[in-house]
This record gives sequence, C-alpha cells and structure tokens, in this order.
Amino acid sequence: MDAVETKISAQDIWKYLSTVVSWTVFTLLIMVAILLIYYAISIVLYNNFGDKFAPKFSLYTIMSGSMVPNIQVHDVVINTRVDSPDELGINDVITFTSVSPETTGTTITHRIVSIINDENGVSYVTKGDANPIQDTSPVPFHNVIGKVSLKIPLLGGIQVFVAQRFGWLLLLLFPAICILLKEPIKKILYKGVNVDNYITDKIDEEIYEDDMPEVKSILKEDIDANVTIYKPASKKEEDDFNLPDLK
Repeated sequence: MDAVETKISAQDIWKYLSTVVSWTVFTLLIMVAILLIYYAISIVLYNNFGDKFAPKFSLYTIMSGSMVPNIQVHDVVINTRVDSPDELGINDVITFTSVSPETTGTTITHRIVSIINDENGVSYVTKGDANPIQDTSPVPFHNVIGKVSLKIPLLGGIQVFVAQRFGWLLLLLFPAICILLKEPIKKILYKGVNVDNYITDKIDEEIYEDDMPEVKSILKEDIDANVTIYKPASKKEEDDFNLPDLK
C-alpha cells in the first residue's frame, strides 16, 4: 500500500510540474510574440512616416555585466521612448547610442549619475553599476533611445541560444521531444498502480463536503427507483398473517 501511495504522489507531482511549465512557456511565448509584432509594426511606421511614429517601446538584450547585480547578462530590458529631457533624472537607467571614442555607435544601457545643461543642450553622464569609473563621454539627449521601464530576467538567453548554429533547430524540436517523452514517463509513473482504486480515490477526493447534499439526493432517487423499501405491516395485516397455534 505504501508503494502505491508513493507512486500516486509522484504522478501528482509530475502532472503539476508539467502543467506549470507548459503554461509558463506558453505565457512567455505569447508575451514575446505580442512585443515583437508591436515592435515590427512600429518600425515599419517609423520608416515610412518619420519620427512622429517612432516606437514607444524597444527591447534590448544585455550582453555584458556592466550593470550587475541590478541587470544581469542576457536579461531583456524594455525601454520607453523619452520625448523630453525633463522626463529623465539622476539614477534613471537609459539605453543610448554611445559617443565615447572606445564604444562609438554601440548601444549601451547604463545609469545616469549627473546631468549637464549648457549651450550645447542637455546631456547625461552615465556609468555602469559594476564599472569603477564613469563613461568617457556624456550622452546627448538625441542619442537616448529610451528609459528602462522593465526587465525580463534571462529571456535574452533564448535569443543567444537560437542564434547558435543548431539552436533554432533544437528550439523547434523541443515541443516534439516533450510530446514523445510524455507517454513513457506516464507509463513509468503508473506502473504497478491499481487503476480502479486510483480512480475511486480521485473521485472521493473531488467530492467536497459542500457537494454531499446533492450527492445524497441523487443516490436516494436512484435507490427509490430501483429498490423496494420495507415498510412495517399494519395490525390487521399481522393478524391475517398469523397462523393458528399448533396442538
């Protein structure tokens, strides 16, 4: 009996974990798909109609540890477009196109540590949280891509994996592998389990106390329809039934 209970517990755990993983992956894929569709449409509008239709949001995968521990390598940051210098302040994290000599043209995500407002306009002194020194050159406002409003931990790891030689192929094969392995795993977990007892136990677990009146009513109707109920005989019936005394 103990062995059966252990196997049933393993089955329940497997069912719970598979459900959680399936829905988590499905939700993430839906979120990514929506963001990518939105971003693709925004880029088309921007290319056709100019700055008026610049994307409100942008996504970037972090590829270095300059913002650790607040932003990890392979985290995805979602940036919100900034339309005015007044929308940015010290300690905000921004994504920008670098003008520093050693990283010119590179897209970087760092934190604002000070703001410069002079005859050349507004610019921002930035620094990576894990870097010992500030970035070489201040960032002009027109080089700011957006302000980081959200990060999705490690989501960029999927992008890096898919970019590898066989990564995209393995990603396509993963659902098929899960389907192929599901049945063998179920057979292993259910091996040696009395299916009738297992189903009965499951039914008992799902009949809650609040449902008992309804269950009892259904059972009573079934009994009334199929079973003749014994009723005590009347006094006359008893007299008619009694036999004379034997002598």
